Amino acid sequence: EEEEEKEEENSLFPTTEPIIPFDLFSICPFGCQCYLRVVHCSDLGLTSIPRNIPPDTRMIDLQNNKIRVVKENDLQGLTSLYALALNNNKISKIHPKAFLPTKKLRRLYLSHNQLTEIPTNLPTSLAELRIHANKVKKIHKEAFKGMKSLHVLEMSANPINNDGIEPGAFEGVNIYHIRIAEAKLTSIPKELPSSLLELHLDDNKITTIELEDFNRYKDLQRLGLGNNKIKDVENGSFANIPRVREIHLEKNKLKKVPPGLPSLKYLQVVFLHSNHIAKLGVNDFCPIGRRKKKALYSGISLFNNPVKYWEVQPSTFPFPLSMYCDHRKLTTIPNIPAQVQQLYLQNNDIEAVLTGPFTNVTILREINLNYNKIKFHMIDHGVFAKLSNLVQLHLQHNELKEFPFPLPSSLERLLLGYNKISRLSGDALQGLPNITMLDLCNNLLDDSALNGKHFSSLKNLMQINLCNNRLQTMPPDLPPSLMYLSLENNSISYIPENYFSRLPKLTALRMSHNNLQNIPPNAFNLPNLLELNLGHNKLKQVFYIPGSLQHLYIEDNDIEKEYDEADDDQETNDRETEEDHEPEDN
Repeated sequence: EEEEEKEEENSLFPTTEPIIPFDLFSICPFGCQCYLRVVHCSDLGLTSIPRNIPPDTRMIDLQNNKIRVVKENDLQGLTSLYALALNNNKISKIHPKAFLPTKKLRRLYLSHNQLTEIPTNLPTSLAELRIHANKVKKIHKEAFKGMKSLHVLEMSANPINNDGIEPGAFEGVNIYHIRIAEAKLTSIPKELPSSLLELHLDDNKITTIELEDFNRYKDLQRLGLGNNKIKDVENGSFANIPRVREIHLEKNKLKKVPPGLPSLKYLQVVFLHSNHIAKLGVNDFCPIGRRKKKALYSGISLFNNPVKYWEVQPSTFPFPLSMYCDHRKLTTIPNIPAQVQQLYLQNNDIEAVLTGPFTNVTILREINLNYNKIKFHMIDHGVFAKLSNLVQLHLQHNELKEFPFPLPSSLERLLLGYNKISRLSGDALQGLPNITMLDLCNNLLDDSALNGKHFSSLKNLMQINLCNNRLQTMPPDLPPSLMYLSLENNSISYIPENYFSRLPKLTALRMSHNNLQNIPPNAFNLPNLLELNLGHNKLKQVFYIPGSLQHLYIEDNDIEKEYDEADDDQETNDRETEEDHEPEDN
């Protein structure tokens, strides 16, 4: 039991403490919204942290205000506080004793302020600290003393140079993720925590990767060094990070592929675009002889280099490739090599999808055609249906007026947002048993377009996005597999009685910016519901809230009456009485 308690204490996502409304917040700071132990005070023009914050509060949102100082007693009594968001204020000073009462604080967000140093006496319980875009120049030796639970540190966009990191500053901490991008580093810091799994140093002034730079970081899995001034990578440098899976070296000054990549057995992604690489050798990426990789490459990015691709030997890439043709002002789709698995064609001027370029394709799994000018009548009939291994198709931000069918039965994710789709033909969604995610946001769909049981055949659908359409009623015949339903920015005015009884797995419902006025008393009696967003409607009465709920948003409504459990009990009794008189099935 002690071990379980310890694991819970160090968890980023605590589960043992129930989230219970505390008397529907009989106290709440003026202008703020309080519910489910969450206090929302963002965008109010506040110049100081407000008083009368309920003592059981778990999260306080104070983003986008004008707070300049965090005083000694501002957080007094908030012993249960779990997360505090102070992003985008004008904070320049935090009292040394300000955080002493918050012994359970796990997440602290201080980005976009005017701090010149990391606050002192931070809670040792802290797991995540984000202090992006401030004026911090130094990381002092005592900054993280005793903070053994700290796992995530975000310090980008601060004027930190290499001398600003004092020796021993990270001694005794087990940080897994550090980001010090957009700073003034000229070399890779050598005294960061040895526990690092992710290191992001993009947008600095680093010029060289030296042999000993990664000596401490044996477990590193993601390395970000994009947009620096790196000219040289010493041979053997990457041998010290044998488990790395992703390396970003784009937008540097490399003239050749860095040495040592073939020996990295787990490496899957290498970004080398926008350098000065003119030649590719047959041994630049893959191991020689009988040595094998533990994981295949999923993406190598080399565009915007002076490579003559027609001179590249086929044996240079004897593995499935990602093909990057985005942002090229293409008007047609080029021929796709047979071995390509991921095809990226977003941000071009493509109007048609023709069969020809896909003739040799056999294992294509993902196509991204977002931000083009594709029209329904210029898609060759069956061009997608023939791709029997396709699992993801992105067609957002195009000019489609109809659903692009037929599609392959292998498809799992289909994104059609930001088009002009106004109708779905009767068989548009037939033959798609593997679809788990369907995005139809920002189209012209109205109630008539969804009639006809279009979704009932999607037995594995888990997420559907129908936000920003023209719906006035709830979509019919959604499958019981659904877990996430997005209906924001429509004109829905009511929810039918027992509508959600067919959706027992629903975990997130987003219906903000509709015309909802009344909610059936037991509408959200769903055992798995975690997130409910009903903000910006016309609700007048609080409704039943399930015990599983973790995030509730009801801002900008006209709620006057608190939810009366007696009403719910009476309805339950009435329902039980009705059930007692129902005839049994024969």
